[in-house]
Amino acid sequence: MEVMVALAILSGAVVVIIQSVFHSVAASEAATAVTVASFLLEQKLNEGLMGWLAGEESDEAFQEEGRFDEPYGRFEWSVDAVPVFSEVLRQHYYEEEDVLTAPSGDSAAGAGEMAEGDLMLMTVTVSWRQGTRDKRVSATAMRLRGGEDGP
Repeated sequence: MEVMVALAILSGAVVVIIQSVFHSVAASEAATAVTVASFLLEQKLNEGLMGWLAGEESDEAFQEEGRFDEPYGRFEWSVDAVPVFSEVLRQHYYEEEDVLTAPSGDSAAGAGEMAEGDLMLMTVTVSWRQGTRDKRVSATAMRLRGGEDGP
């Protein structure tokens, strides 16, 4: 009888230990996936920013998506860039007779030119499937739209 009680307690403890190990492994895999996804996100965001700096990316809205090469093939990426109107930009200029003047007194642009698209937003998202759930990380970069001389 005492041996049966001891075996029951021992088997219960073994089950708890096995479950703890399983959950620890799952948590470790999840943390690794988030770390890898964050690294890939930073890489893809930097590619987009470098394209902006080099003048390769236009001021027009665009959307791209794809899958990373192996060994990161389970991760997908998407890039959304959109021009947006920025009231904050307008507040940094004084309006005088249809001409926007910077606080320094320099003429910035015609009021009609300060319209939608003054600010570009680029959102990069990296997504993956973990077990039965879809996971993702994303980041957004902003830049002022460049004039004819470049970004």
